[in-house]
Amino acid sequence: MVWVTEGRSTAGLVALFDQLDKPIAKGIQAVAMDMWKPFEQAVREALPHAAMVFDRFHVMSQYSKAIDQVCRCEFKKASTAERNVLAGSRYRLLKNAERLSDRHAARLDELLAANGPLNAVYALKGQLQQLWHAPASSAHMGQRLYQWCELATATAPASATMPSIPSPLRVSRAAGSITLAGPR
Repeated sequence: MVWVTEGRSTAGLVALFDQLDKPIAKGIQAVAMDMWKPFEQAVREALPHAAMVFDRFHVMSQYSKAIDQVCRCEFKKASTAERNVLAGSRYRLLKNAERLSDRHAARLDELLAANGPLNAVYALKGQLQQLWHAPASSAHMGQRLYQWCELATATAPASATMPSIPSPLRVSRAAGSITLAGPR
């Protein structure tokens, strides 16, 4: 089933759920959506048995927000000399390394050597991206994702609000998605 509604509100999604017959609603096993909290809440309330599926794009987008947060914090507390190294760093931190020009790659290396918190979130970004490439199975990816979450919690700078990944978790590598299983 596909549902499209105007706007971006909880009410739009609730309107769909209100129109469903109970047997149909109970038969919904998963809902694919972005990671917008009101949508998550609507699904949790209306379909507590259904899994929520988040794609790689939205997971990485949420992590990019954590990188941006650390970047801003580091810039605010930096000296004038440090700000020269940090200037333009957001672009270099968010862009995939293989797509950086030689000049930007050299500036990124300089930045990472000079700033531990940014080095940490950048390393975590690379490891998070690798989750979609390396595992042979969904179960293996799920295990690696939990390990990544533990590492991120232990090593991320205090200025980073890491994206939360609630439990229980199922991971679908083939679809390039993360599935949060109910009930929550």
